[in-house]
Amino acid sequence: MTKTQQVQIAAILTTLAEVEYAPESIVYLAGQFSSLDDWYQLKYALTHAGLISESNNAVTITPSGKALATKINDALASVPS
Repeated sequence: MTKTQQVQIAAILTTLAEVEYAPESIVYLAGQFSSLDDWYQLKYALTHAGLISESNNAVTITPSGKALATKINDALASVPS
């Protein structure tokens, strides 16, 4: 996994943790993917890892994804500015 993919995962999970669901197009834009193929690969990985679910072109975060998003947000909050 590349650093870019790690940043995209963090962006997707922390964004989805703040909303009930999001259209795939918004998540694609939030992740700043270079191609749709990149988005589909990462969506597949996140779905099969149980971090997100997808239905009717909308993406929702799972409880496991929310727990990881909380850890990410907590870690970012502890970074000195």
